[in-house]
Amino acid sequence: MKHLHSTHGRLTGGDSGIALIVAVALAALVGVLILVVVTVAMYENGASGRDRQRSTAVTTAEGQVDSLVAEVTGTFVGTLPCGILAAAGQSVISDTVSFQRTVSYFAPDGTPITDCAGVKAGAVKAGSAKIVVTSSSNALAGQSPARRTVETLVNLSPVYKNSMDKAIFGDAGVVASGNLSVTSVTKNADVYTNGDFACQGQETYEGNLTAQKTVSMRGQCTVTGNVLATKGLTGSNGTPTIGGRTETAAGNISLGSIQISGVGAARANGTVTGSACATAGTCVAGATLTAPPVQSFPMIKRAAVNDYVGKGYQQVPVTDPAAWLVANGATMPSDTVLVTSEKMTLSLPGTKLMLNHNVAIFADGGFDIAKAKGIASTTTDTRNLYFIQPYDAVSTHPCFDTYGVQISNLVTMDATINDLVYTPCSVNKANHGTHQGQVYGGGTVTLANNTSLAFVLLPVWGVTYSTTQIDHYASNIVYKRENIG
Repeated sequence: MKHLHSTHGRLTGGDSGIALIVAVALAALVGVLILVVVTVAMYENGASGRDRQRSTAVTTAEGQVDSLVAEVTGTFVGTLPCGILAAAGQSVISDTVSFQRTVSYFAPDGTPITDCAGVKAGAVKAGSAKIVVTSSSNALAGQSPARRTVETLVNLSPVYKNSMDKAIFGDAGVVASGNLSVTSVTKNADVYTNGDFACQGQETYEGNLTAQKTVSMRGQCTVTGNVLATKGLTGSNGTPTIGGRTETAAGNISLGSIQISGVGAARANGTVTGSACATAGTCVAGATLTAPPVQSFPMIKRAAVNDYVGKGYQQVPVTDPAAWLVANGATMPSDTVLVTSEKMTLSLPGTKLMLNHNVAIFADGGFDIAKAKGIASTTTDTRNLYFIQPYDAVSTHPCFDTYGVQISNLVTMDATINDLVYTPCSVNKANHGTHQGQVYGGGTVTLANNTSLAFVLLPVWGVTYSTTQIDHYASNIVYKRENIG
């Protein structure tokens, strides 16, 4: 028994040693597992941060590309981005991203343009532009910076300084009041004047507004694009809204209650004041700005009739174009250009004027149109209707004090009619009217009382331009892609 007891004691001591070894092994295993978990967690955290930075880099690069496309399109050539641009950057959550940006221009035949000054002067014609942006993040611990490059190619079409591409052009000024809308699906219903612009009611302009003198806004006046007022801008009463940038190159900006929406900012070489300035970065005073180029009023003279004839229009001399259209408008054999030395006076309070072809009316005496509740196409096909008082029909230029075109009292164009109003004198459009087209007045264009104009760019022939200098470019995107490697 004593021997057995001794043996049992030795076995018990051996079990203790084995237990100790097992405990040490388990502790080591747990340590290894902890190390593995920590390593995996650190890797996943690093990978997650790296993936985030890659996503941020490509997103911000694409955003910069889109911003530069917007600057190239519709921007006055004098302010076009060109060449290697200044370094830029921004913070996105916990990351800091820097940009390298290049804008290169090419001639219509594809030859690279190295003369940025020529492009900005409007003397060198560009056919396309390539925009390349490389976005680089800050480096995470143990990681290299995330870098992504996005590029786009856009085809460019020049728009000359007096191309007829505006929704409204009032050479002496534009005055609007009451309920008014100037609309465009693509938000390019631009308004231009070499004088002052006054927005005095519940009005909406879906495009850019440019005035070589001053702009005043009050009430519920809304401009979705840029407002460029060379000599000053004033806001008062109501809550006017500007959706783009606001610039005054030679004056002050007094926003009053004007709201600056989106990413717009108000910049002037003078002072900038207003409630919107409470938001940091919205108002910039003492800025060095370039005034928008002056655009000369385009001239459509009597001789332009020949250009319409050259496009297939049949020329018909008439004394009373309104009576002729009532009698023949629905049965014309072809597109027709009516020519008269008189004024066209049209009043159709209870009858629709139907047109089966395009019609251009050259009336030396101008136009007085009232109560024409319904001018329409005989079919679902759209017709173009031109009201043209020739530039050389008046002897005094500028012709500020005379109305060349008056349209009033329920003049409604059917959706099948696009119309161009042109006169070297002033235009008065008032009292409930609906139009699709453009308005050009060499004097003041006055719009009032429930008028709507949906901007449609009509083909116009025989226009005499005073310059062939490029004002800005229209564009379409050929491609946008990320460059790998």
